[in-house]
Amino acid sequence: MKFFLINITFLFVLNVFSQSAPITINGEFNDWNSELVTSTDVVETLTGIDLLETQITNDNNYLYIRIKTNNELSLTSDLIDHDLRLFIDTDNDENTGFSIQPGFGSELGILFKERFAYLNINGGSQTINFENFGLRPSPTITSNEFEIAIDRNAIPNGVDNLFGNNTIRLFWQNDANGDRLPNTGNFVYYTFDETPVSQYIPVEINKEQSEFIRVCSYNTLFNGLGDADRLPHFEKIVKAINPDIITFQENSTSYIEIKNFMDTWLPLGTENGWYVYYGIASKWEITNTWTNFTNESPPNYRQTAALVDLPESYNTNLLFVSAHLSFGPYNAERQQQVNGWNNFLNDAKTIGGNIDLPENTPIVYLGDLNLVGYSQQLTSLITGIDENGNGNAPDWDNSDLENTIALQADIPMYYSWKDDNEGNGFPPGKLDYILYTGSVMSEQKSFVLQTETMSNDRLALYNLDANDTSIASDHFPIIADFNIETSLNTKNKQFNNINIYPNPASKVLNINIKNLDYSKLEIIDVYGKCVLKNKIDKTNITINIDKIKAGIYFVKISSNSNNQIIKKLIIK
Repeated sequence: MKFFLINITFLFVLNVFSQSAPITINGEFNDWNSELVTSTDVVETLTGIDLLETQITNDNNYLYIRIKTNNELSLTSDLIDHDLRLFIDTDNDENTGFSIQPGFGSELGILFKERFAYLNINGGSQTINFENFGLRPSPTITSNEFEIAIDRNAIPNGVDNLFGNNTIRLFWQNDANGDRLPNTGNFVYYTFDETPVSQYIPVEINKEQSEFIRVCSYNTLFNGLGDADRLPHFEKIVKAINPDIITFQENSTSYIEIKNFMDTWLPLGTENGWYVYYGIASKWEITNTWTNFTNESPPNYRQTAALVDLPESYNTNLLFVSAHLSFGPYNAERQQQVNGWNNFLNDAKTIGGNIDLPENTPIVYLGDLNLVGYSQQLTSLITGIDENGNGNAPDWDNSDLENTIALQADIPMYYSWKDDNEGNGFPPGKLDYILYTGSVMSEQKSFVLQTETMSNDRLALYNLDANDTSIASDHFPIIADFNIETSLNTKNKQFNNINIYPNPASKVLNINIKNLDYSKLEIIDVYGKCVLKNKIDKTNITINIDKIKAGIYFVKISSNSNNQIIKKLIIK
């Protein structure tokens, strides 16, 4: 084991009152607050990465740790020079584990850049991979701030629980320059707080309104649609998602084969059935396409734009852009592809050139973007500004594109790729994105589907099996539902004629209806079961809901002519 050994005789302990918290691993950090256990470093003059602050909290399932540095780095690669390590005394016993410093025995030493950990339990020492203890970090791109989750119930050696005590101690170290947080000889002392925190509410997979447009991106891993063993799993997944437009990456299956799959899996009952171009399949006609945004020779087909002819009720077409940017260490190539897309988009918004889009045409840019390097690539996609400061805001109102967070449907994390068998040891990460023009369309729901994290009840509800997504691909499908602002006019007027409050609710629910065309109200859970029915006989009614357990529900209000309005309700 190669560590900096520190010769000291005094130990200083940071012991702060512990507090559990509902953390979402999404690279946003807005759920970390100042009341959590925090250790801040003193100002130092160092070469390289300076460790500034760490925070710790937990819930029933995970230990959460946040780290902040002075400059950006790539947590699990050497893209920027660092050797960040985290040492945890998981049983709060200085006499067990590896004696990394006097008075501190490390059972777990995590070497982020090297992508493995040392496990020192019961007098033995072994190397383990990140999946052995459920490490989940974010973001995947460079940042000066990261959050990680570690499974509290992990048994990394198959025998011993990782956390042998409800109190732990830890410190960070950058072996590239010897910086420590807390400083040399100190450590952070943390006691797990078992106070229950609000539970993550699983996402309802089905669309809440049929008029919403559902898009999906799915990397099929080495032409998974051409693999007879994996194809049945793709079929179940695509049926459960039921997209309006979907793009398949890493796909070499022919147009005709993809069309046959989609026509069989999700028959439309129309004369043409599904429209297909490259890996893009649409319920509606694709009237024009563009590729090779970077004008390379030979052509680069990593980005394909398709103009989708939406039904007349939407009063617009949709530009659907499928992207599969260069993978791995090819940062320059990814940035070039991003810049090529931004140039294409700028051309589309202005008169002349290769493409002229009508003003306010909704645009969705999605796919496996392979964003594992510099954060500038994502910044350029969102802002339209390249690495040299050149470019234009991409949305029609001269604002940034919106980025769907798209958390996992069943756990509070946002990774979209996971491969426990890959030899390079990378932990799960967010590689797949959906960006859109927020000025003319609004996101109603977005999520990533991983069947391995779903309950048996949820799997049965959507006709899925637990191993479907793990067998199908190393990527998970990413999905978003959109409301096109120029559509749904009549429906939205009806929708806005009904007011439900408070929401979230806990004891009573008030419903205000501006007319009495509606006669019946039902509250339905995420499994489709009706948990409450009520007659509507006046414009203002109050319903007692204190016997309904906390969770996500849908309020369905029906008229005598069987028109229906559905609104989401959270009961806490």
